[in-house]
Formats: sequence, structure tokens, C-alpha cells
Amino acid sequence: MADTRNICSIFLVFMLLATFRLCEPKKYHIRHINDVYDPVNPITEILNTLKNMNDTLNIIKENSVAVTRSVMNSCPNQYERLVKGCFYLRGYDGSYDRSLNWVSARLYCQAIDGDLAIVDDIPKLLTYYENQSRDRFRDYHWYGASRIGQVILYVNGTVLPASSNLWEAGYPGPGNCVALHTSKQKLITADCTKKYYFLCKADQ
Repeated sequence: MADTRNICSIFLVFMLLATFRLCEPKKYHIRHINDVYDPVNPITEILNTLKNMNDTLNIIKENSVAVTRSVMNSCPNQYERLVKGCFYLRGYDGSYDRSLNWVSARLYCQAIDGDLAIVDDIPKLLTYYENQSRDRFRDYHWYGASRIGQVILYVNGTVLPASSNLWEAGYPGPGNCVALHTSKQKLITADCTKKYYFLCKADQ
């Protein structure tokens, strides 16, 4: 009788173990994440790709704008971008006289890849220098024009008419070189051997 009880007890234990085994959740081994199909994954990848492309295009756009601005604002060494051109003012710096006669002034400008300045908007240019430049304007500065025979020509070869409203009243008069009377913002003619400060202008 005792043996029968022992056998029954062992059988019950075995059945309980078997039942627990059957109820245990099955474990599936996934070798790679791509083994599981995720229908959202392809859409997410496409959206990420489009975002990356958009970011790249924005970077290219910003760089191209920066390069364009740099090119547009570039001037030769020593020159500043003012009004509509690149200018260099050789004026009084508080330490020594840097004035030259007209011919020497033009040669100086040519030596630094420019020429004596021709300015369309004289008041605007003078205002800029008066407000911002460390160099100060004096009463007269050489200008990019001189008398050739009976005609006054700009340094670029075009005629500066005697009827131009750029002239101060009573000019052109004696003297073969043109200077800018800065306080009156008008042009005059003067003796070419006089020493004045001057503006150089360079192409971009």
C-alpha cells in the first residue's frame, strides 16, 4: 500500500512539472532585427532620408550665399568698399604729410592697382569718411581728371564737360588738374604741382 502511494506521489509531481513546462512561454530567438517585419520602418527611413537631403540643400544654399557676399564685398588690399566701389584714402594721419602732386598721386594709385578716384556720389562718400574714417579730409583732394589740350578728361578717357554741375561756381578755370573741394563738395581746377591728399579707386 505504501509503495502504491509513493508511485502516485511521484506521478503527480511528474504531471505537475509537465504542466508547468507546457504553460511556460515559448522563446523565439531573433538572429537580426531585420528578421522582424516592421511596416513603419521603410516610411521612417524615407522621411529621414528626405530630411537629410533638405538639411544638405540648406547648407549648400547658406554657403553659396556667403561666397556670393564675399565676392561682392571683396576689394584689393588697402581698399575699402564704399558707395559703389573700392576706395583708398591717402590723407592726414596725424604723424606726417602724405600729400602729393597730381602726377605722383596718380602714380601712387596705379602702384596699388587703382587710379585717382572718379566718384558719382561725392556727398555720400565724403559723409562716410567724415563719420567713420580715421583719416580726415582736408580742403582739397586730387580727383581723377585733368586737362588734355582744350578738353578735361577723366582718367578713364571720357570727357568731363565744362557744363557739368559737379564744378564749383567759376570753374573750370586756370590749372590743368582737377581737385575736389571737400567742404563745398564740388570740383575745381588747380596747378598740378600743388600737393593735396587724394582718393584712389580700384576695380573689384
